[in-house]
Amino acid sequence: MGRGRVELKRIENKINRQVTFSKRRNGLLKKAYELSVLCDAEVALIVFSSRGKLYEFGSAGVTKTLERYQRCCITPHENSVECETQSWYQEVTKLKAKYESLQRTQRHLLGEDLGPLNLRELQSLEKQLEGALAQARQRKIQIMTEQMEELRRKERQLGELNKQLKIKLEAEGQSLKAIQGLWNSSAAAGNSSYTVHPSQSNAMDCEPEPILQIGYPHYVPAEGSSDPQNMAGESNFIQGWEFKGRVAGVKVDAVDAIGAGDAFVGGLLNSLASDLNPYKDEKGLKEALLFANSCGAITVTERGAIPALPTKEAVLQILPKVAA
Repeated sequence: MGRGRVELKRIENKINRQVTFSKRRNGLLKKAYELSVLCDAEVALIVFSSRGKLYEFGSAGVTKTLERYQRCCITPHENSVECETQSWYQEVTKLKAKYESLQRTQRHLLGEDLGPLNLRELQSLEKQLEGALAQARQRKIQIMTEQMEELRRKERQLGELNKQLKIKLEAEGQSLKAIQGLWNSSAAAGNSSYTVHPSQSNAMDCEPEPILQIGYPHYVPAEGSSDPQNMAGESNFIQGWEFKGRVAGVKVDAVDAIGAGDAFVGGLLNSLASDLNPYKDEKGLKEALLFANSCGAITVTERGAIPALPTKEAVLQILPKVAA
């Protein structure tokens, strides 16, 4: 009759439990040793008793077997990270080698560290330097040529501008000489004049002064002339203008002379707008010039050009004092 099936459960008796642990522990260690010898297997066995005592067996050493176990149990994610790290390490190694090679080449191009080079390497370096020098010279010549062309173009432009300015200056000089000659002849021919003495009551009261001469010398055709009208046109004399004299100025306390001339011209143009032929009437021309003088006088009593320009009403207020 065989033995019955033993139920596996914790042995309550301490002595029996200790005896059973000792027997079966020794048997387990023996089986592990036999397995490693018979099957050429790497076996590691670790046992802790209920009291915490350690019992171990390792055919190749427990520590070595545990390290091998950890390497075999690495997760796929950790394995991929390790592969990526290894790849980056190889890439860094390649870049470092390339950087060192470029630095070495640069030193060779600068004429440094030429001792380790053989004859073939020196000849190759010489060809590289000659090619680089030829390209640098070609580029330098190209830039210098472009700069010279640009300077020639600017020279031509300045020459054309100089010619234009010279022609313009000559034309203005001729016009100025003609005007000066005309005024000089008018001043020499004018002997009669009239003056206006207005009364003064305030800062804008007028003290007339003979400052503006009007009129041209009377044209007398030469004997034997058959076309006096043409001669008058050629000498720029206005046919029919036979009066001359002086128009009174306006004495004021001047503050700023900017805009006085513009005001005078504007006042004269205002009079011409109402009568385009004042030179045919001595009285009309005199009134137009007095109006223009008053505009210029009011303008110099204030600062600025545009703000100081007078209105027509302001000019008409002082005009009777000037004409009195």
